[in-house]
Amino acid sequence: MSGFIKVFADNVSVAGQTDYKGRQERKVTVAYSGTQGASSVFTAFLVDSDGNEYPLSGVRVSGDLDMITSAKPGEVVEYTKPSGLTMRVKFTKPSGGTVSAKATLM
Repeated sequence: MSGFIKVFADNVSVAGQTDYKGRQERKVTVAYSGTQGASSVFTAFLVDSDGNEYPLSGVRVSGDLDMITSAKPGEVVEYTKPSGLTMRVKFTKPSGGTVSAKATLM
């Protein structure tokens, strides 16, 4: 089964956030990356219809397998986005370069 791509950030040099508002439950695998030497912190949330944010834990599948609530460039994290909720990825202002966050949604 093939998925589709959602770009949360693409070579950005400023802090920001991006939402994925899909209606269905989805498995979301996000590859966080950056230019050499870039650092930033990515944090995922679920957002309800009232705009309330709830931290979203994911499974880091790159390096040491672990449950995490924030990620850095070079990590790949799998999340489950329930139906009816929005997934939001926030990222801090990168230092030392630009960062990206690109997801495959199944």
